[in-house]
Amino acid sequence: MSEPLPRFEIPDAWAGKGQCPLCGAAGLQVRHVSGAPDRMTCVRCRAAFEVEPGGARIRLRDVPLPLFAPLVGAWLTMAEVTQQARSLVASAEKRSPPAPSPATDSPPATPPVSRELIAKIQELRALGNSPRQIQAILDRSVSSPEEMQAALAEMARLERVKRAREGRTLWLVGSSVAVAIVLMIGAAWIVGLRNTSSAVTGTPGTPLAPNLPPALLTLIPPGVTVLPAPTVFVQTAAPAPGGSSGPVACPTIAVGAARLFGGEASNWSYDSQSLGWTFISTKPTTLNLPAGMYMGYVEFGASLSVTQVGGPATVGNVVFAAISCE
Repeated sequence: MSEPLPRFEIPDAWAGKGQCPLCGAAGLQVRHVSGAPDRMTCVRCRAAFEVEPGGARIRLRDVPLPLFAPLVGAWLTMAEVTQQARSLVASAEKRSPPAPSPATDSPPATPPVSRELIAKIQELRALGNSPRQIQAILDRSVSSPEEMQAALAEMARLERVKRAREGRTLWLVGSSVAVAIVLMIGAAWIVGLRNTSSAVTGTPGTPLAPNLPPALLTLIPPGVTVLPAPTVFVQTAAPAPGGSSGPVACPTIAVGAARLFGGEASNWSYDSQSLGWTFISTKPTTLNLPAGMYMGYVEFGASLSVTQVGGPATVGNVVFAAISCE
């Protein structure tokens, strides 16, 4: 019996439905491949598979780990893929050699950190305290040197996570700034008005607008009037008392991003390299940033600048932003 041919076209309406058979993430996306059958993709683990026409089977094409290579190319149901993937993981764990015994002169393991202590550290960090200040505050409340050691280790871990997220956010902003510049030229602040005394036109020798960088004025055609861009404002919020509010899941589709952060769904796009969302709009928009996430937004002043803020916060008059939530 010959193998079935995959469904060549997958409707866009399927996006956001179903779960990944490998990692279980919800919100699968549709990828249209030129000259080849469309695929359903997972935004979390990057798995991709083709769909059997009129049937319930799929055929994996991309897998996140070499461990799952035996599943590639076989027509299986979603349940069968999940079951066989779990079996492969279990077999790999059995084959893994046991961890070596620690040497007798190795330092003692860091004791676990209580939830109350973690919440206290996060609250102090959100209020702007430095690690040295946090250590001084905790020194009056911890009950033992071991507990202080655990607190210092937790602060170091949180700092590493923060820097990694900041790096991803700034990379995402930097990779898309050129797109934002082009959109600014076509945004609402550039209107076809002539002979307006309160604005600046793209005529050689005309003084620069007070909040627009010189590089942008060189791209403005003569006779087109530039109106001042609005100033971005940020309102930060204190963390929930006792750290009771849990982390917010990263959206998997544009509609979810608009619902969580604000703006229109058409303004949001997912960046698979930085695991974050990009917002580009032609009108100033107020965005909400949940706790634990970071936003980098572009400001058009005398020079182009990128500013970063951590949640929870409300950021207004945004036309371009990148949010890292992984």
